[in-house]
Amino acid sequence: MLFFLKKPLLFLLSILLLSGCASTARFPDNPPLVRADRDIPVSSDDPGKNSMILVLSFSGGGSRASALAYGVLEELSETPLSQDQGRKMTDEIDMITSVSGGSITAAYYGLFGDRLFEDFREWFLERDAESEIKAALLDPQAH
Repeated sequence: MLFFLKKPLLFLLSILLLSGCASTARFPDNPPLVRADRDIPVSSDDPGKNSMILVLSFSGGGSRASALAYGVLEELSETPLSQDQGRKMTDEIDMITSVSGGSITAAYYGLFGDRLFEDFREWFLERDAESEIKAALLDPQAH
């Protein structure tokens, strides 16, 4: 009989413990947008970049995410702007957000710009980083 009482008691205790993680604090609510002004001009510090805002977001997923981010940036660098043939889409990038594997490519591009297309593929994408990390963990003195 005691065994059957323990299960519901453990269940109730688990519920009580988990409910302790819930917060009753209310965060500020965002008021609803009543009216949107669509005619507000977009401005930038660079007068040549007023035509568009380009924000990229790279997801995670290890080296595959890095490769995808690289491919997106490579394609944007080869895409000229229709109104100005001297400029390309990567010249219009205002911000890049990223997580995990996409952050490697984003950080490299943020630090080195178009140099990404010269050496990133060989430096990172074509390496077997996972095997290198495993080897370093198994034999730290080898490196």
